[in-house]
Amino acid sequence: MEGKNGRRRGPAHLSARGMVLLLLIAVVVALACGPAADGAQAAVKRCKGAAKPLKVAVYVGGGTNSDKVCATMRALQACGFDFAGVQRDDIVQGRLVRDSYDVLLLPAGQDDSKVVYDVYWGLGGDPIARDNIRSFVSGGGGVVGLESGAAYMCQDGALQLYSGLYTRTGEAGKTWLGVTDPAFGCTLQQVYRTAGGGHFSVPAGCRTVARSLQGRTVIARSAYGSGRVVVCSVDPELRGDSTLDWCIWDNWEMRGCHVNSAGAWELLGRMVNYAGSGVASRPQLKRLSNPCGKRIAVVSTYVDDGGAWSGSVPSVSRAIEHSGNVPLAIRLSDIVAGKLDLRNFKAVVFPGGYCYGYYTQLGEAGGEAVKAFARAGGGVMGQCAGSYYLSRTIDYYGENYYYLDLFKGTAVGEVWDIAYYPHWALTPIATSDPVIGDFGTIQMPYGGGPYFTDLAASDATAVSTYAYSGWFSGTPATIRFTYGKGHVILMGVHPEVRCGSTEDWSATDDYYEGTNIPWVNPDNGWPYFAATVNKWLVK
Repeated sequence: MEGKNGRRRGPAHLSARGMVLLLLIAVVVALACGPAADGAQAAVKRCKGAAKPLKVAVYVGGGTNSDKVCATMRALQACGFDFAGVQRDDIVQGRLVRDSYDVLLLPAGQDDSKVVYDVYWGLGGDPIARDNIRSFVSGGGGVVGLESGAAYMCQDGALQLYSGLYTRTGEAGKTWLGVTDPAFGCTLQQVYRTAGGGHFSVPAGCRTVARSLQGRTVIARSAYGSGRVVVCSVDPELRGDSTLDWCIWDNWEMRGCHVNSAGAWELLGRMVNYAGSGVASRPQLKRLSNPCGKRIAVVSTYVDDGGAWSGSVPSVSRAIEHSGNVPLAIRLSDIVAGKLDLRNFKAVVFPGGYCYGYYTQLGEAGGEAVKAFARAGGGVMGQCAGSYYLSRTIDYYGENYYYLDLFKGTAVGEVWDIAYYPHWALTPIATSDPVIGDFGTIQMPYGGGPYFTDLAASDATAVSTYAYSGWFSGTPATIRFTYGKGHVILMGVHPEVRCGSTEDWSATDDYYEGTNIPWVNPDNGWPYFAATVNKWLVK
């Protein structure tokens, strides 16, 4: 790939010391990948006849990094795996079994978490979830941990599937690694690492897969019972030279070239293949493409205070893709830095999660940046927690909070006779709007969102109303209004969620919480979502 000066960017841009280390790694790689590599290739050839793709459960619960989860799923999609997001309830209820999944993938965690080895707070404190994961792997399943997900798996983490220790260095940026394990196709690869990165010790029974320029083990593998374990301290899911990973913050942070980022996805695919089958075969990457529509920013930060829930971002991104537009994850810090503008995006979505994180991370400067984006003509969508944040007043069980006054009315929550937070339920909404269209009455997932009052304060129109037989029937569930030159739409429901389908890249929403009873929505909310996007948000 060429830089702005027209010169090819690659190893030549390393320092003299870095070049020496890179050459040394190259020698090690060449020595390691001698005759033994032929046997690995033969194993790969024997494996090519596999009829079905590996089934991968991607943990998307508490402690995971929202944007890296989405990028990881795009990498799995390119590699041809069958995958879906799972949360703690899926694991506790015993749905992580060999009949359903071949591999559990633990993505990178929150870089800013106050906790180092137990950042997976959604799992770490649950002995049932921990024991079920161990049983899955010891019974022949595979597990891949990335960055903080790997730390959680180590001996000094809560899961203890890998007997080595993890040292978190906090070093971040583009770096080179050398794959020295013949089974993994010995090569040099540039990858990215964020603040959760580090390196592993390699005790007896474990094996180094790849080393850093400093000679430290950054990818390792081992056995656990009848299963296979891979730990990785870098972020192969991120492609800084491409938006195919549905992230754009990494492009900005990497500042251009990321040499052979497709190779990073292939490396991740090898890890999954090894964990699932024992053969680290090279995946044949599918030709992914982005739709031809507008670029829509998806806020993807979740911190200890809240923000965009990691399980929400993939479903929102898939619904945006279905609408014919391009989802691109950005962080709240990017908004504060002034990168939310019409040169980069036509609209921005604040997904469901916990609105206090939006408030604390954006502050006054970030809030003003959102309003300036809308005034200039950008679209703004709020879903559930995002709708709360974008409202002047939040009335939550009689307690008032004051966040961003994009909507000058009140977001009232929750609709308790549908479901109490954090529980979910299906509820009918009635939609007949001259702009969005006439969808009649359709079932929508609901999980703690608001209804809206004082619509006249923003000259807002009720697009949909709650149509259940309950206390708040007839109140607005979705509203639209203009803000300067921009178009705003706020929702209390979740049309991006497909209960009973993994098209939204989630298996969690396919079961009633706390049970193994299938939860199926007879209606598909994606056409409704697409109408709100194309007929209003990016109008």
